[in-house]
Amino acid sequence: MVSISTDGIGDNHRDSGSAININVSGDTVRGNLRAGIGPVHAALAGGGSKLYIANSADDTVTVSNVSSPNVGGAISLPPSPSASITLCSGDGSTATFTYGSTQLFFPGDTVFVSGCATNGLNGVYTVAAASAGSFSVANSTNATDNPELVGAQAKVPNAVFVNTAESGKVYVAGYGTNSLYVINTNSEVVTAAVPVDSHPVAVAEIPGGRKVYVANHGSSASGGSVSVIDTVSDTVAKTICLGGGNAGSCSAGPAPVWAVARADSAQVYVLDQNGTIYAIDTSSDSVISSVSASAGANFMFYDRNFSRLYVTSASGLHVFDASGSTPGALFGGAINIPAAAGSPCASAAVPTSVTVLGDGSKAYVASYQHLLGSSTVCTQLSVIDAGRGVLTKTIPLSTSSDTSAQSGCGTVGFRVFTTSSGGGTNSKFKVYVSQCDAGNVAVVDSYPANGNAEDSYAGVSIPSPLSTFPSTSLTPPPQNPVFMVAGP
Repeated sequence: MVSISTDGIGDNHRDSGSAININVSGDTVRGNLRAGIGPVHAALAGGGSKLYIANSADDTVTVSNVSSPNVGGAISLPPSPSASITLCSGDGSTATFTYGSTQLFFPGDTVFVSGCATNGLNGVYTVAAASAGSFSVANSTNATDNPELVGAQAKVPNAVFVNTAESGKVYVAGYGTNSLYVINTNSEVVTAAVPVDSHPVAVAEIPGGRKVYVANHGSSASGGSVSVIDTVSDTVAKTICLGGGNAGSCSAGPAPVWAVARADSAQVYVLDQNGTIYAIDTSSDSVISSVSASAGANFMFYDRNFSRLYVTSASGLHVFDASGSTPGALFGGAINIPAAAGSPCASAAVPTSVTVLGDGSKAYVASYQHLLGSSTVCTQLSVIDAGRGVLTKTIPLSTSSDTSAQSGCGTVGFRVFTTSSGGGTNSKFKVYVSQCDAGNVAVVDSYPANGNAEDSYAGVSIPSPLSTFPSTSLTPPPQNPVFMVAGP
């Protein structure tokens, strides 16, 4: 099991993140790997022998042999748009940043702002308005830094997603450069930068390895789309505009956030933020059907055992049967994910990810509570009987301080993310939950262990490496986990 952590995103203490390699049998750390800045996603390649980490806030992908979990290297990517900020100010609702004369940032872009003298002006933002040499974002500070100190910078994320279904290549979504990067796993260099539509955010390769499907979030100039890549020539074979229109100017509407491929390579599923799942036939590369979850959808998991799609959204967990020609909703709608009984955080639970045990028997939904204006974050794990679609238990995990001002928790990667280990008759399944604000990974046994009932949290957690943030006590705080990937 590998946990990916960031070490600051918005303030002046931003530094390289990390990857913790966890030995599942004893929940011990095999090694800590130094990653790039703002790592948000990772994948294994070469049958699980190599780890690739997408570093969103710099122009690199970290690569490491799993057998040497402390040693890694950086694969350089073409740079995404960035600029030095010269002036910035806030009026209590909007912050405006000035950077030069050429327009680099556009409405709808995600932008990292770091190095400003006032930390309230740093963070991860969506550009609300832009013109040549300046852009503005929603921000509640009324601070002003004019002129700005040397080092203040605005940058569009670059590598945000990495995936592969073959041994010789790895594919990386370059959000800021509108490119799919192809990495040769033998030479560890970028062999192609394939131009795709606006802001790619997810990649799915069909298991046969013939095609790669890139989900493009879209921008102010073009709506959401899917780029179909021929893996032999590393070129775009077709662009599918999910809302209609033509490549480069797809109609606005759908904004994809995730993509997965079916185990038989016959279909690829793309999820948009409104909760619509588009089923793409891989023989014709066309959308053959769509089915809806609900608005606020953020993650989709494919269960190979029963060919099901699990989608988390603001309204709970949605489950779809994907075994037939078109996906169909199961269990009559969303499975509600309530806050754990007695939770000290007085707000609704926000589901952010889901995993399913290797035998398909149970699903686990990670969620958090954070009341607007509160400084406390509560995390939890909900257990779903996958056969009946029934919530059987909600496990409270941690209560911690909101670290988002420094860490970007809530805007960078996943505030809580869950995945399960391998297991079976002789080696039972474990479920791991990365907790961004708490700075650790909680361990939950899916079976009775050490005198504890199944699906109970006994307080076992694995801390992330120490951060470069200033300490409030004698010990610096931990880094902030934002994603996890299970070993083969």
